[in-house]
Amino acid sequence: YVDAAPVASADLRAAITAALAKSPDAPVIVMGDKDVRYDLVVQVLETARSAGVSRLSLAVQVKK
Repeated sequence: YVDAAPVASADLRAAITAALAKSPDAPVIVMGDKDVRYDLVVQVLETARSAGVSRLSLAVQVKK
């Protein structure tokens, strides 16, 4: 998802670039559930960095 809209992996870099054009300092927060493969998270992080993201975070959900 980018700006609450689903995005295919192949379109992720373009979607991030477009979002950054609107808000260059906007943070990117990568979220995933416990079943997401780690290599996919790394791929998303690398795509975000290559698109020019400077504020990048990982979100986690803590069990209570």
